[in-house]
Amino acid sequence: MGSVVRLDSDRVRTVMPNHVWRGMSRPDLRFVAVVVVASVVSSVLTTLLVVGPLVEAIVPAIVIPAVVSLPASIYMVRQRQKIQMLNMQLEDLLRRDPLTGVLTRRYFLNGVQSAMAGGGVLLVIDVDAFKSVNDTWGHPAGDRVLTEIAGRIGRAAGPDVRVGRLGGEEFAVFAAGVGLTDGQRLGEALRSEVAAMPISFDGTAITCTISIGLSMVPSDAEDVDPFMRLADRALYTAKQAGRDQVCLAEPLEARA
Repeated sequence: MGSVVRLDSDRVRTVMPNHVWRGMSRPDLRFVAVVVVASVVSSVLTTLLVVGPLVEAIVPAIVIPAVVSLPASIYMVRQRQKIQMLNMQLEDLLRRDPLTGVLTRRYFLNGVQSAMAGGGVLLVIDVDAFKSVNDTWGHPAGDRVLTEIAGRIGRAAGPDVRVGRLGGEEFAVFAAGVGLTDGQRLGEALRSEVAAMPISFDGTAITCTISIGLSMVPSDAEDVDPFMRLADRALYTAKQAGRDQVCLAEPLEARA
């Protein structure tokens, strides 16, 4: 025996007028039900035939690029991070002297130019008899001396004072907002810090001293270069006077 198909007469009736419905026999109703079901199935198939290709075309166009672009996006983010890190490293190389870790000449002078509006004290420092260190113990010993002296200057100057390496064995310090008396004290503190203890290298104690030229920078100064020249002249005077001392430059007005 075949399975019995039960018709939902209410659903079939909704698509037919009442007088037609009442006049139809049971077999007729079955025929109508088959027609209705076939119509519904045909509509569904037609919809799938129309929408299906669109779905097949649209979904890959949206999903596949998104999936493919995800690794590319991650790659681009990582590349940008690497570039930013390299830029920071390059900036640090340009900013910091690779041997001593203090500011390079360019960044030191640019920083002084920006910070000198309130005046301050500028000190130019030279390591005494540095050539003899290289000649006696070699350039590695000279590098050790420069590194240690830069560290001692930085510690004695403090965190709010700019310290830079001008080149070779020459350094510079700028203390913003510092007057003459405190500037001279700072110079003497730097000098005594370097001379206080020999520098150890490969079992050898190397005694080092520094000479310092000091120039006062007034609050109305517009350019650092004239005061660098004054400090250089004062440094030369300190060298000529016997080294290991601080020499104050004449005011710029006195030389005019």
